[in-house]
Formats: sequence, C-alpha cells, structure tokens
Amino acid sequence: MAHRVQVFCSVPACSAENVQNVDGVQSITIPLDSKSTHHLINVTRLSEGDLVEVVDPISHKRFSGILKRDSRKSYWCVEINYQASIASQVKPNNQAAFIVTRLFVALCKGKINEFLIEKATELGCQTIITWHGDRSIPKISDSNIIHKESRWRSLASQAAKQSLQNKIPTAYFSPSLSNAIETYHPKDTILITCSLSPEAKSPIDLLRIIHNQEKIPVYGKEISLVIGPEGDFSPSEEKLLLNNGSRLLSLGDSRLRVDTATIFALGVLAGASQALTNNQT
Repeated sequence: MAHRVQVFCSVPACSAENVQNVDGVQSITIPLDSKSTHHLINVTRLSEGDLVEVVDPISHKRFSGILKRDSRKSYWCVEINYQASIASQVKPNNQAAFIVTRLFVALCKGKINEFLIEKATELGCQTIITWHGDRSIPKISDSNIIHKESRWRSLASQAAKQSLQNKIPTAYFSPSLSNAIETYHPKDTILITCSLSPEAKSPIDLLRIIHNQEKIPVYGKEISLVIGPEGDFSPSEEKLLLNNGSRLLSLGDSRLRVDTATIFALGVLAGASQALTNNQT
C-alpha cells in the first residue's frame, strides 16, 4: 500500500484565473511555503512526481495532488486535479455517537504535555487545553506562555499531517481549571472527568446513561474530557467540575499516571462510543 502524505494549505475555488485546462482536465497549481516544503522533502522524503494529499484548513476538504517544482526550480508546488478531487469528496458514514473534541489535561513535568498533544491529535481531539492545577508541581511563567503555545501548536500541526486528520487542532494554556472551563468548554458539550470516585461509571455505561437521559441525536455529540494532575484534583476543583455538570468516568481501580490515563481514556471512550453507535444502527 502506498504511503499517504498530507499537507495543509489553502485551495482556491475553481475559476478561469487559476485553473489550467489540459486535454479537458482542470488542475490548479498551489505553491508551498517553506515549512510545508521542508516537511515533504526533508521529513517524508518525497520527490518530484510523488502523490500528496492536500487538506484545505478552512473547508477541511481533501484533494489529491502531485508534487512538482516550478519551471525555474525556485520553489515546490502541488498540482491538483480539481475535478477528480471534488468528485471524490465523500462524507463519512460511520461517525460515532460521541466524539471527544476537547481535552483538558493538567500541566505535567518535562515533555509529557508535548507527548499528549501529539497523541490527542492523532486520536481526533480538535482543541487541547493544558491547565495549571492546584496540585500541579511544574509552573509556566507568564513570559513563556506564548512560546509554549506556539510549540504545542506546531506539534499538533505535525501530528495532524502524519495521522491524516482533516483539521489542525488548537492548543492553549490556562492558568487554572476554572479559567479553562469558563473559556474553552461550550455549554452544549458534555463534560466528562476521569475519576477514582466509587460513583464513577465505566465508559460504555456512562455513555449509555447520557444517551438515554438526554435523548441526543445518534451521531456526533461532542465531549470535553478532563484529566487531573498526578496529585489528583483539589476539593475546589472537584466542586467546580460537579457544579458544571461533569459526569465521572472510571478507568478501573488502578491509579494511572496522567499520560497513561489520557491515552487510555481517549481510546476507551472512542471504542465505547462506536459500540453504542453500532447497537443503535
């Protein structure tokens, strides 16, 4: 099977000004910026004539193209067969009942948060918020926040390309859980918190309860998932989550580290959601 390589760049609408018509085939040539060129040539080791998938970051449409150099060899570009690409745009028919679109994960030591941003992107999260918990040990200075967010977004962009996601996630830092929930959690999104509480439910039981109680549409209900720090949530943070209607998710009896809990939770929620969808359909 051929290796699929993806790049994000804006694809203009088909018009007389930008379309080349050769033997009845309409195509568009899109110049690549330096970052995209570096990724395709130096990271994925493509060469002229290789196939590339282009995703428009605005419309999220996917196009098939051929990597080329311009006639003067001064820059790289992608030539898209516009008609064939538009004809192949197909909406997915296996969307799950629930989708974790937002991840709220506490600030961790070292490069754990960078690792989690990459993995959460691969697993389909569209917004990733790293927040400073009451019991978080590491700190981020005000002067370093912009640098950190820029680094996280770059990692998310790279992971989105490599995992063939249609969207580039956004990554933010929040100074507290209350600020994170108030700023980034939409009120119409289900809030779920990983918890060791005896009242916490297994993934499939929790999603089934939510589905039956709220009588939601079968497909595409968004979830905001909250993961606490190594030292767990403080009492005030637990109260905040419950006051915001958070449901409690059990990952079993083991006490997991933040990185393990995050990947495990995203995986089991996706699996439980798909199982619930299959039962409904």
